[in-house]
Amino acid sequence: MNFARDGYPWMALSAAVAATVLATAVWRRSWSMWLLGFALLLLATWVAWIFRMPAPRTLHTASRDAIGVAASSVHFMTAGMHHPRAMSRGAARAT
Repeated sequence: MNFARDGYPWMALSAAVAATVLATAVWRRSWSMWLLGFALLLLATWVAWIFRMPAPRTLHTASRDAIGVAASSVHFMTAGMHHPRAMSRGAARAT
């Protein structure tokens, strides 16, 4: 996975803070520090996720995306064929 160069300092800072808090938790044997360290580790993972670079488009992913768009278009076209105020077959026979 590739990351944006602008995010390297932010990822390094968040990982360093999380590692420092986790090392302090090990040294002091404090449950509250463990919880804070775990939360900061999740935050560091989120920061890395934000700065990830999308995968380059290949022929396979482009065709997969096009098939998905075509399938959703067909679904929307067929879903719109039924009018909301149209009577059902049972109601039409009863009248």
